Amino acid sequence: MLSDSDAPRNECEAVQRILRRIAASKSYYRGRALDGRIMDHEVLGRERKRRVAIGREGGERIVILRQISKRFGSVPDWAKQRLDGLSPSELEQVEPRLLDAPTLQALFG
Repeated sequence: MLSDSDAPRNECEAVQRILRRIAASKSYYRGRALDGRIMDHEVLGRERKRRVAIGREGGERIVILRQISKRFGSVPDWAKQRLDGLSPSELEQVEPRLLDAPTLQALFG
């Protein structure tokens, strides 16, 4: 129970106290959820690592697509589809060939 000195003087003060407590608890739990221990969890860590890898792979595709566009101009649909179908190891092989390939066909050939 609150003492008279702890009691809010009006509704506005009561709401402000509640909002401060919510903000403090969000900050506390946000720090706990994002620490490295989640990556060590058998199930959650594996899923998190998988999602990070998917995001990284998607980012690589975007960068390669931009580089292709810069080098060869507009990228035709067949080249975009071919790029989307590449595995992560195939993506790694495309990157260095991008520097020397004279045409898109040679890049994906």
